[in-house]
Amino acid sequence: MAASDTPERIAATKNLAYFDSQGAGIFVADSATGAVVKTNTSALRMLEMPENAVIGKLFSYFLKSADGKPLLPTDETVYGNLKIYRGRIIPVVVSTTICSIDKQKVYIHSFMKISISDADAISSCDTEEKFEAMTESIQDAIIMMDNDKRISFVNSAACRMFGYSTEEMMGGNLHELIAPEKYIESLRNGFEKFRNTGEGFLLGRTLEIEARRKNGNVFPVELSVSSVKQSDRWHAIGVIRDITERRDAEREITVASEAAENASRTKSEFLANMSHEIRTPLNSIIGIIDLLNDTDINDTQKKYIKLLRSSGNSLLDLINNILDISRFEAGKITLETIPFNIRNSLNKVIDTLVPRAEKKGLALECEIKDDVPPCLKGDP
Repeated sequence: MAASDTPERIAATKNLAYFDSQGAGIFVADSATGAVVKTNTSALRMLEMPENAVIGKLFSYFLKSADGKPLLPTDETVYGNLKIYRGRIIPVVVSTTICSIDKQKVYIHSFMKISISDADAISSCDTEEKFEAMTESIQDAIIMMDNDKRISFVNSAACRMFGYSTEEMMGGNLHELIAPEKYIESLRNGFEKFRNTGEGFLLGRTLEIEARRKNGNVFPVELSVSSVKQSDRWHAIGVIRDITERRDAEREITVASEAAENASRTKSEFLANMSHEIRTPLNSIIGIIDLLNDTDINDTQKKYIKLLRSSGNSLLDLINNILDISRFEAGKITLETIPFNIRNSLNKVIDTLVPRAEKKGLALECEIKDDVPPCLKGDP
């Protein structure tokens, strides 16, 4: 079996959706081979590579120790280098966790880009300080809950988001602190299954739900949860993103869209009303032209009356087309399919435009090839 097809890859792919919402890059590596079986978008942006160029390669191909040697799995947070596109190197701080995901043992390598000027300072810190430095740079809330619903880890972004101090959150009941009342019963019912199996309806996917701040305000969040087994007990790691601004922007877009639709509807109604108002006197004009044609007039006058009738009918067709546009925007348009003579239609257009062309000293002609059928079907 190829490294990219290992059971660890299949299992890790199911429950690691939450990593994509982190600011840190993530490599999930096969515990037996060290091959990367899962990564996230932050890692791909740092690497400047597509996913298919990363999956299946050894994680140590990309992550190097400070002295340039391949980075080995360790339970410590270390300073190292990330090899990116075209062999370039960027400094990173790397934290490695060995855990069980869907009952499969994997290495989770989390790395964060740092500036070269900060590298020496970070490498001189102890392990706990390094881990805290990395998690503090992530803008999303990260909370870890133990097998008794108690918070065992929280970053400062979570404290800012929910309005608690670190002391208030650590050891507190997660559900009681941040879950709105409407979710409590569902969380209580699902927790026993999670406690025993590491499975639950929140795991392995990203959801848009609501959370509650210390002051009682409820706000929209994007939640991703994964399960981790430590000392034979299941723990949950949640990454929470405040999407209030996103929801506000979506509402603004909805309001703007509705306003545009209302404006379009008002315009269509105006066009329809104006078209009706114009069509009434125009029909009268065309009727008078027909009556004038029945009087004692010479051939030149008959020619002019013919042009008047043709122009009047063209204007009437234009008004009908405006009405058609209004009906089309309202979703009420019905296209006709009737026979019409293409030559007659074009000649009517030319006859209407000839007087204006002659005033400018221009000759206006229309030539139709013989192979054009005289009769077509459509909506003239």
